[in-house]
Amino acid sequence: MCRFITARSSLLVAALMLVAGCEGPEGGASAPTAQSAPASDAQPFFVGRWAATEAMCGDAAWSFTPDGLSTPGEVSCTFSQVTATPEGYDIAATCWAEGPPEPEHIQLSYAESARAMLVEGGPFNPVGLVACDGQQP
Repeated sequence: MCRFITARSSLLVAALMLVAGCEGPEGGASAPTAQSAPASDAQPFFVGRWAATEAMCGDAAWSFTPDGLSTPGEVSCTFSQVTATPEGYDIAATCWAEGPPEPEHIQLSYAESARAMLVEGGPFNPVGLVACDGQQP
């Protein structure tokens, strides 16, 4: 039987207890966690087509996949690491925009009430985009 170890991070304790098969001080399977990680097969909210306005969805939409993005302005990025955060996603990427590829850091956040995504960092000034094709992130 495993001993319960007091730690600064309840998330770390919970993860270690789950891996080791330990029980917590009350006999439960794990300690409470601050936020559950999304399932590994869950589609990130950013995947799909996005544009500056709904009217631009036809021929000026940005295309996001789990592995990258492309814009109608001929910017393309390949994602090397996508990390979920409380605000959305932090992404390490390599982007091509009118020159040789550059390493970039991009942040994506989603405002559910407006069905809008904010793109910050990388070769982009902060850009607000709306979901196209009735997609529901």
